[in-house]
Amino acid sequence: MRLILITSLIIALAAVVFAMQNPGPMSINIPFTGSQLVSTQPIVLISTLLIGLVIGLLASLPGRVGAGLRARKAEKKLQELGKGSAPAAKIKMESPEPRMETNTSEDAGETQRLADEVARRTAEAQQGGPPPLES
Repeated sequence: MRLILITSLIIALAAVVFAMQNPGPMSINIPFTGSQLVSTQPIVLISTLLIGLVIGLLASLPGRVGAGLRARKAEKKLQELGKGSAPAAKIKMESPEPRMETNTSEDAGETQRLADEVARRTAEAQQGGPPPLES
């Protein structure tokens, strides 16, 4: 996360230095309108950088929202599995007579798998990486 922040700051600083080294006027043709916008190069370059930043954030938004929804769904399922296995374990411990064994090892494995998945996706979402593709 820090590496991404440092890299972003270096790129922004380089863009500002580059823009300040080229202070001449610049005209921009606006497509489909036939009009022109005249401004200085630093304003145009920094504006372009900011527009690219906003477009990048908007492009990553669906993936981040989807990852959050999948993480919440997995957490909910994990809680349901945790609630469902607790009473069965209590009954099994209290009962002195032999009972038919439930498949608790399979439930425990599924619970652990879901917990690992939630932890992995939460870490990826906090690092800002793209969500993994589901197969």
